[in-house]
Amino acid sequence: LSLAAIRMSQPKILLPFHPRIETNFTLEATDGCFQWSSSRPDLVRIDPVGEFSIKNGENCSLHANVIAHTKHSLRASATVYARDILTGQSVRCDVIIDKIQTIEIVYTTTRLYLEDAPE
Repeated sequence: LSLAAIRMSQPKILLPFHPRIETNFTLEATDGCFQWSSSRPDLVRIDPVGEFSIKNGENCSLHANVIAHTKHSLRASATVYARDILTGQSVRCDVIIDKIQTIEIVYTTTRLYLEDAPE
């Protein structure tokens, strides 16, 4: 495998802070079987999910839940690493945990009427 072949589904994620609920997001790494780790296990917990394999005597998976479990409302960040068991190559995802003050959803609607020319 070349280094370019291994990818993480998201290079950066934002998880909302909540004082009582642990928020999570599922990451996927491709083209390998991975061991997952966090640079800050006190802020971000990693739970591998999905089908597990044993390669080179180690457990590995393609997916992992990234769980924010900090109890502090201040902005915090960590890095999640996925290391391919067979090649030793790693990919990473930056995780930011912060309060979300507002969310704005912007959308565009397009209507297409059958038998009419588009506008």
